[in-house]
Amino acid sequence: MNKLQIENKITTILQERHHQLPRIDQQIERWKKLDQQLSSLKGAVVTLCQHEDADGQTQSALSTLHFDSIHEAISTSLVKLGLLKGRFSRATLNIGVSGRARVGKSTLLQSIAGLKDEQIPTGSGLPVTAVRSQIFHSQQSRATLQLHSYDSFRRDVLQPYHEALDLPEAPQTLEQFASYQYPRSDADLSESKRQQSTAIPVLRRLKEMQAALPSYRDDLTGATKVVSLDHLRQYVAYPTADAEEKAHRLGQAASRPYLAVKDVRIECPFPYAQVAQLGIVDLPGLGELAANAEEHHLEGLQNDVDMVLLVKRPLEGMAYWGREDGAATDLLDKACGFVKDRGDFVYIVINTGGVDQDKINALRGDILRQLNNTYQVLETDAADPENVYKNVLLPVLTHLAQRLPVMDQQVRDGTIALSSGICQQVRQALAAIEAALGKGNARQLDSSEQEWLITAADALREQLAVGMKKELNELLKKARQESGPEFQAYEDAVDQAYNATCAWIDNGFGRGIEEWYENADAKMSIKSGSAGFIEDELNRIRVEVSNFFAGLDQHFEQALDTLWAHLADDIISPRCGGLLHGESGHAALATLGRLMAEAEEQCNVLHQAVLDLLALRLDYRTQLHPKVRITLDDLKNEVDDPEKGGKTSRFTAEHTPAGIEQLLRDLTGLARAVVYQTRKALLDEAMVPARVIHAAVEQFADALIRSGDSEKEFRRLVRCYRDQIWPDRFAGIKAANARVAAVKNAIKAVRHTIDS
Repeated sequence: MNKLQIENKITTILQERHHQLPRIDQQIERWKKLDQQLSSLKGAVVTLCQHEDADGQTQSALSTLHFDSIHEAISTSLVKLGLLKGRFSRATLNIGVSGRARVGKSTLLQSIAGLKDEQIPTGSGLPVTAVRSQIFHSQQSRATLQLHSYDSFRRDVLQPYHEALDLPEAPQTLEQFASYQYPRSDADLSESKRQQSTAIPVLRRLKEMQAALPSYRDDLTGATKVVSLDHLRQYVAYPTADAEEKAHRLGQAASRPYLAVKDVRIECPFPYAQVAQLGIVDLPGLGELAANAEEHHLEGLQNDVDMVLLVKRPLEGMAYWGREDGAATDLLDKACGFVKDRGDFVYIVINTGGVDQDKINALRGDILRQLNNTYQVLETDAADPENVYKNVLLPVLTHLAQRLPVMDQQVRDGTIALSSGICQQVRQALAAIEAALGKGNARQLDSSEQEWLITAADALREQLAVGMKKELNELLKKARQESGPEFQAYEDAVDQAYNATCAWIDNGFGRGIEEWYENADAKMSIKSGSAGFIEDELNRIRVEVSNFFAGLDQHFEQALDTLWAHLADDIISPRCGGLLHGESGHAALATLGRLMAEAEEQCNVLHQAVLDLLALRLDYRTQLHPKVRITLDDLKNEVDDPEKGGKTSRFTAEHTPAGIEQLLRDLTGLARAVVYQTRKALLDEAMVPARVIHAAVEQFADALIRSGDSEKEFRRLVRCYRDQIWPDRFAGIKAANARVAAVKNAIKAVRHTIDS
């Protein structure tokens, strides 16, 4: 696979990742919503259990339920989804480079990126890299620093040191940190810490941070800072030995600006691996003294890299696979997460530069024996950029181009699979709550109350039947008569559309007379005659005339709004107590339908009746336009010629001012005649809207009142919403039922979310 093929493959992989982001966002929102709903459910359960008249069996059963484990599982799932989103949001494919001090990790980075010691310092003694750097191939050269605020510095840097030394919480403010009294030596630490050899260097590092505060306190802003690559070293590396010695001689603390830096993004042109969407991430941490180095290292691996190069160098005493190396791969195994093949995520790179061949052979052999070919092993001279590209980057990029889609699917599927276990936990909890509610002896209606409720339900249905019958009689009368307010309103709407259309015609078909002449002249010049222009203009006129009469939709909307308001406000709401919460018109009917759908006892027939009624539409294009279309079809130039047979042109015009004026008069006459016929055809259909409305309401009344399940479902409806319909009648048990209802509604909301 050549460089171009690799780059094209990487581009495709990154695009596919971005396409999946909306689904990941939906999952994140789903789990956040579920977490909130479970909190609401828990609150409703607690309220029910705490009330003095709650049933003892119910209290006992519900008190054993615990939501904490579910919330913890959701929190874990959200963290994993956040990592997945971060992985799929990146615009680059990132390769992490890690390893212990003195193995040539920084030298390898220099060779890949074409940088020098001023940007990626190297050293032969202690670790020199202090900040995680991200290096990207780019035509520009610069570094962007993400700086700590004091809050993040306290949380991410100071607090882990305090915890490592069993010290109290890190100082809350910068001023408090500056004056904080740290132990003078390890003798002042707790006894358990005095026994740990690591306590001394950790305490020394913490006191160095405090002493060096003047060198970085002004950078603790939480902002970003762009610096040139020539001035980068101080922000990413520990002080050199010479700088430490000089500061010591002067009785001062060495400058440590890197302490204010969270992360660094370096942009520069790579000398060989010039893949536009490639990033190299420097991952310090292994074997260093920082209290949270490995945690920071792991965080970087999970968020920022697609695979890791673990660098080894067979120096004296290190030409074998030791305990520290095993710990490093254990950490990398943890970071690879749901990637099934660890060899996909980690390559081991042996830095052979300046090393005896016998030691190289010894290290290679030990790695193969210890790891049993689990990881791919590459060899390169880290100081040779061309050799690094050929022996490391090219095989790594080829591997990623081939295997990264599989790795992405494994990470995605593993992350999403976490939800199945959570859903099972939630369903078990819901079942337990419902079982507990079923065991309770909450007060039910006695026999006399049940009899009253049945009588009231039947009476409500009869009252609605009477109201609907009167309404249907009125609607039938309107559908048959050719006069009255509704008929006049329709005629006025048609005349309004007709007059507006005529005014548009008389104004040069909306252009103005003079502009119409100019446009006709220009179009005839372009089309070399009048025929093409006339055809186009008649097509335009036909469309615009139709649009004018489509304005009747406003009249129809008002008619439907009047119908909704009358049915809801005058017939249904007055007979349903507080069921519709004072809502009016369409909104009240929609609420009624929703309540029927959400009722604990099924009211499917009643619900469908309301849905069908609300689906009623009156509009010009559906009900009326097909019937007047024949009149609009007369707006065309080609007509039948009965004498000669075939088609002939109705209009011709000379390309002269007089010819154009005559054409406008002819077109105006035709358009006015067509519009008049359209008006006449529409007035002939004046009773259509009223008939449509009558038919729809009659169907609604049949389904609501006279269907086979109507009586049964009306009784169900009033049982479910008796407290809202007759609040005074059932005041004695309303509060208790409301608490149970709150739990049931919360269960319903949770179940809807996990089933979606």
